[in-house]
Amino acid sequence: MKTRTGYTWTALVAAALLGIVVLIFILQNLEQARVHLFFWSFSLPLGVTVLLSVIAGALVMALVGGWRILQLRRAAKRS
Repeated sequence: MKTRTGYTWTALVAAALLGIVVLIFILQNLEQARVHLFFWSFSLPLGVTVLLSVIAGALVMALVGGWRILQLRRAAKRS
């Protein structure tokens, strides 16, 4: 049945499976990695470092994409 509840459950199961895969990735990559960022310097497990890098990249792209959408909306309202 194609309902919002069905789609929600499907998304929930997919998110849980993705979470399990990410957890396995992190647990398999526990070697420490030294990170230098501007004036900070710290050590994190490699899996956590990669995950945080992916999240930071996604946030930057979301901000850039959101800014571009706002520009296009303003331009469309002017026309």
